[in-house]
Amino acid sequence: MEAYQDTKKETAKNIGKGILISMIFTVICLFIFSIVLTYTNISENTIIPVIIVVTAISILIRKFNWKY
Repeated sequence: MEAYQDTKKETAKNIGKGILISMIFTVICLFIFSIVLTYTNISENTIIPVIIVVTAISILIRKFNWKY
């Protein structure tokens, strides 16, 4: 029973770490994009595709970190 609880805690720790890494990556990327959007002549029509791409990359990073 104790081994199961240790495995459960380790899994929860790995999931939490993966979510934290993906959130930090997402915030940093979107902050950089907001700076680029503010100080350049990029159209605001690029916001939705950039959010989709950043979210997809963030999910992939989280899954890669959780798997290994």
